[in-house]
Amino acid sequence: MVCDLNDFSWFDRIDFRPDDGIVFTAGGLFYYFEKEQVSRLLCAMAERFPGSMVTFDAVNTAGLKGVNAEVKMAGNKTKSFFSLEKPKEELEDWSDRIVNVAERDYIDGYLKGGWRKSIVTRIFAWVMRTFHMGFMIHAEFRERQQ
Repeated sequence: MVCDLNDFSWFDRIDFRPDDGIVFTAGGLFYYFEKEQVSRLLCAMAERFPGSMVTFDAVNTAGLKGVNAEVKMAGNKTKSFFSLEKPKEELEDWSDRIVNVAERDYIDGYLKGGWRKSIVTRIFAWVMRTFHMGFMIHAEFRERQQ
């Protein structure tokens, strides 16, 4: 479904059943938005889709500089804006409906064993982890009280 994330009318096109919940995945998406836009979107989703969850990737300020430098080196003029320093605290401060925020390491957090990491990949993972530069976020939207 193609939609404008700043126009929440797309919420109406989702067949949402509170008993079933829903999982939203926004991989690589939020970088193109300002933090206030992402906050407004997630708060609106938390209100509209209680008992659901969202997962997305993010970087901190240093990681954002790296993302923008890498894109620029590729000859692309696109700019990224969104970053988080302390995902749990920041997201849970946005709304009391955003709960159980957890982060996992971007590189090592989701990769399963069974493959060899090159030295370059291992160094990259160490830098990302050591300087908290990139991570995967999981956040839940509090269920409505009956």
